[in-house]
Amino acid sequence: MLERLHMQDFAIADDVTLEFSRGFNIITGETGAGKSIILNAIAMAMGDRADQEMIRLGSEEAVVEALFTMHPLLASWLREKGFPLEDVCIVKRIVKRNGKNRVFINGASATLSQLKEITERLIDLNNQSEHQMLMDPSSHLLFLDYFGMPGKAMEDYQSLYKELYHLTERYEHFKREEREIRRKIDTYRFEVSEIEAVNPRPGEDETLLEEVKILEKARSIMEHTAFIDRLLNENDDFTGALEEVAARLEKLRGIGDTMDSLVEDLHAHLDGMGEASRALQRYVEGMELDEEHLDEVNRRLADIEKLKRKYGDSIEDVLAYGSRIKEDLAVYEEMTFDAESFSRKIEELGCQIEEKDNALSALRQEAARDFSSAIEAELKDIGMEQARFEVRFLPLDQGLAFHEKFYGPAGSLRAEFFIETNPGEGSHPLVRTASGGELSRILFALKSVIGRHLDIQCMIFDEIDSGIGGAVAGMVGSKLARLAQKYQLIVITHQPQIAALGERHFHVEKVYAGERTVTRARVLEGEEIVEEVARMISGARDDQEALNVARRMRRQEEPERA
Repeated sequence: MLERLHMQDFAIADDVTLEFSRGFNIITGETGAGKSIILNAIAMAMGDRADQEMIRLGSEEAVVEALFTMHPLLASWLREKGFPLEDVCIVKRIVKRNGKNRVFINGASATLSQLKEITERLIDLNNQSEHQMLMDPSSHLLFLDYFGMPGKAMEDYQSLYKELYHLTERYEHFKREEREIRRKIDTYRFEVSEIEAVNPRPGEDETLLEEVKILEKARSIMEHTAFIDRLLNENDDFTGALEEVAARLEKLRGIGDTMDSLVEDLHAHLDGMGEASRALQRYVEGMELDEEHLDEVNRRLADIEKLKRKYGDSIEDVLAYGSRIKEDLAVYEEMTFDAESFSRKIEELGCQIEEKDNALSALRQEAARDFSSAIEAELKDIGMEQARFEVRFLPLDQGLAFHEKFYGPAGSLRAEFFIETNPGEGSHPLVRTASGGELSRILFALKSVIGRHLDIQCMIFDEIDSGIGGAVAGMVGSKLARLAQKYQLIVITHQPQIAALGERHFHVEKVYAGERTVTRARVLEGEEIVEEVARMISGARDDQEALNVARRMRRQEEPERA
């Protein structure tokens, strides 16, 4: 059970602690006093979304801490998950303005999913969202399954459903994408063959450009080099002059060190000229003006430039692109599409899921009969003696299609609650016919029935008395009092008939402290409870007639809970 709830700097609750009794806990207060803050704190302790707006103005963090009594299932979970095992279980959430929120279970850091997993085993929180679920037919099957608990049958079905869903999705994807895949294969094959046909080498374009420059200037180069060759090797006057220079240099040798050095330098230059002359002669002899080769080089360059225009700015880019699309091509070519194989597998799984769905539906049909009877019995205790409750199953109109049926994650059928509140007028969909007060009682009946099938110790009700009053409120109060013999109940109510039956009564109010508004919650005792019930009856704590009625209600407390 939930023994204690502590809130610090949570909304306008600066420092509030509530210690609950094991049985019937009542929370009352004026509208806007802060009762919803308590519910929000419990919801946050159960893993609901945390918002920085929950942090009290002027504070850097809000803290919510819930203390639960230990029981075997809880101890087993803590041991399995590696959390400290204490005499109690304390869950704690800290919401910070800097966004670094924290979760703790028995002092050890925990995740939000772990917090949700553990608290959903401890508390059943009934609030406005469950009223909305009741008004949503798509949620009705969930209520039924909470009662019938078709665990193994549901697991078997869902396992096949997931496999069939993914297989069908792949099949449809390949059908849609096959044409595009074929187009990509054809395109990539052409591009790979085009690049491989040219087979350029890195830097080859620069080498070819240099070669073209040389070939295009070949004639001019040949003319100039031939003239120089003739001048150096065939012109007798020039050759004779050089020989004369060499002879006269020899005559200058021996005059002095300086002159000898000059003679050596000039001889070296003459020798170098001779070597250059011979090299030039060899170059001219090996040079040809090949127009065909020039055309061949230009064609090669054009092929490379075409690849660069299509696939990259450089040969390196072209080669990288070619390598990448070869890898992609290998992947696409492996995507063999065998429609017949897919169809056989889908048919096989479809027959299996049909069988599992039939078994699941049979269990639900059986559970629906017991569920309806149990709901009707509960409704009789809260002023709806003539009500007839029914679960109807309708086929899905969308989902995975197989053999003219549609399948969804929970089966091929959806459930919807029908109710007859006026005898002889026939059953109608609950969402269209039930009044606000009837919805509150039906939800209460649902929670009472489902609670017997769940290992929940604490049930929390908010707005369970919405739309009801008078004798019906008294019936609901009596039912709650009896339910409190099995569960811990925490009930927020505006009805005096319900408030008068509580074992522990908390009064929530707003007060002003240090120019700030804060919420306070205190336990009422004895005559204080009578005065609060009187206020709920007449709006005044000192109304004598209301006080007398409140006392009579309180005197009925023990018999109602007996």
